[in-house]
Amino acid sequence: MTYAACAPLPPGHPTPRSGVPLPRVRRIHNPDDAAIAMVAAHARWLTGARGAARANTRGVCMTGVDVSGADLRRADFSGDDLRGVTMARAALGRATFRGADLTAAILEGANLAGANLAESILHGVDLRGANLSGAHLGGAFLRGADLTGARLDGAVLDGADLAGANLSGTEWGAGPLRNGPKVPDAVHSFFAASLRGADMAGFRLRGADLSDADLDGANLTGADLTGATVFRARLRRTRLAGTCLRGADLSHADLSGADLTGADIRGVDATGLDLTGAVLSGTA
Repeated sequence: MTYAACAPLPPGHPTPRSGVPLPRVRRIHNPDDAAIAMVAAHARWLTGARGAARANTRGVCMTGVDVSGADLRRADFSGDDLRGVTMARAALGRATFRGADLTAAILEGANLAGANLAESILHGVDLRGANLSGAHLGGAFLRGADLTGARLDGAVLDGADLAGANLSGTEWGAGPLRNGPKVPDAVHSFFAASLRGADMAGFRLRGADLSDADLDGANLTGADLTGATVFRARLRRTRLAGTCLRGADLSHADLSGADLTGADIRGVDATGLDLTGAVLSGTA
């Protein structure tokens, strides 16, 4: 039997014996089908089925896929690319998203209780009405995120960047920001964040950046804002009774109608501060 001679390979082309790695064959898959298969396999894993696999997206493109309502509790998405993914109303309790990129993802109404979102990228994410009770968001980037009506009781937010985020109507309950141990180096960024009407009574926000934030009608009674930057922030009709603002930068802030009864305002920068109609009885 004779064989047709193969055309010679061009000089420098990798061969199995050349020591040069051969190019990897890229498998083409439908992202939605792959996501459905992953969810199904994880459901079996949750029930302890033999041979089932815990959900992760290794080798699966999840960008923009829709797994709304899926049961992905305890799934591992550490460091994964989940940009634009839709996980609305999904069960994600105790799931791990550490270092994952969830930019513009939709997690409206999702249950993320106890989830690990530390150092994850959550820019512009939709978390309206989501349950983040006990979630770890330390060092997370939440710029422009919408957390309207979200539950954050017990959530860890040390060093989180919430610039431009909407936290209106959020429920905080008890947690590290209110009742936990003091963390002197935990600096929070709420730059230009919307915190209208938020209940932040007793929060420890030493050194926090609240520049340009909207805190109209918020409750900051007894909060610790020592050394915080509140430059040009809006705190109209905000409750600040007993709040420590020692050394804070309140320049050009609007505290008209605010209640500062018994607040500690020693050493504050009051350049251009508006205190029209504010209650200042008992301030130190």
